[in-house]
Amino acid sequence: MNINPIFDHFLIFTENLEIDFKRLHERFNFPIIFPVINYGSFSSGMFACQNSILELVSYENPKFEYSIKNPNICFSGFALKTDIIIEDLKAHLSNEKLNISEVKTQYVKDKDGNDVQISKIIVINNIIKNFQIFFIQYSTNFIDSKFNELSKKAKWNIEKFTINTNSEENNNLNHLFKKIGFTNKKNYEFLDQRNIKFNLDVSDTTFPIINSFFIKSKEERINLNEFFV
Repeated sequence: MNINPIFDHFLIFTENLEIDFKRLHERFNFPIIFPVINYGSFSSGMFACQNSILELVSYENPKFEYSIKNPNICFSGFALKTDIIIEDLKAHLSNEKLNISEVKTQYVKDKDGNDVQISKIIVINNIIKNFQIFFIQYSTNFIDSKFNELSKKAKWNIEKFTINTNSEENNNLNHLFKKIGFTNKKNYEFLDQRNIKFNLDVSDTTFPIINSFFIKSKEERINLNEFFV
């Protein structure tokens, strides 16, 4: 089965959601897919780039350690998308002996407080500690339509990013990313179907997990991690 994943969106955890959302919008003029909205257990806002989405998110009760190590803002995960029906994808990933969740249905509250289904996801467990990696299948085409519309107006393209690893987990991660469908350009370097590149970098420190994240326009090339500082 050819999964051929694409990066649907990148999660950026922040403790100052509205401030950071405004700061990124003013600096980079990202088109806004969603403004900051409180969904109950979390709040988030979405920006469009030419080839993916950036989602700034804040949780009421974060289950990871970012608030201890970095009180401001950092990448905390990414969502992948494929054309394969999510139940069929789960069966395939299970056959590959990957540690995955059941298919989970995600809901948000509407203005009247009712639950509205927005997506189904499969979480890839324990690939990287304190970092969320999951496949997503939306219940409607609303976000895809908004992205397709606004990505044409976006000036920034996501070029590449680097994941910090230690020497013990590097080979294992290399193997796992191949199993979930990424094209391996060369050792520890991968590519999705929208030409977003990423590589694994052995480091003495594994935080931040994404230690560089480059976006590029016709005029500039920026490492968002340096902007976050």
